[in-house]
Amino acid sequence: MHQITIMDIKSYISKHGLKVTHQRVAVIEAIMKNNNHPCVEDLFKELSQNVHGLSKATLYNILEQFCEKGILKKITTMDGKLRYDLKHLPHHHIHNINDGTITDYYDDEINEIITNYFKNKHFDNLEIVDISLEIKAKPIKF
Repeated sequence: MHQITIMDIKSYISKHGLKVTHQRVAVIEAIMKNNNHPCVEDLFKELSQNVHGLSKATLYNILEQFCEKGILKKITTMDGKLRYDLKHLPHHHIHNINDGTITDYYDDEINEIITNYFKNKHFDNLEIVDISLEIKAKPIKF
């Protein structure tokens, strides 16, 4: 499997029309490393000690720019907390209602079913551009 390098991250940021900065690279790196749909607080806690000049406002701005450019997607948790997702392959999310974790769920069959279902649905002046399921689950007690 290909190991993602700093140069890959810089190229990715640049390809999306953004200036490559140390702070932007660090944010992408942290999200890739943790792979856990972090919230602003998680990222700020991890990055603020090592990334010079990173304020919470700057972090919010970076995340918003990444979302606007399609680098990240926003996910809202059951408790209303905003989290960020870097993955671009079609997938869904399973929210564990006991501990709040979010797990990515990939299923081509369900993607096809949902896409086919909505092909013939018409929404006034709207075009469906993305569909994702938010599945709420809890561990089974034995």
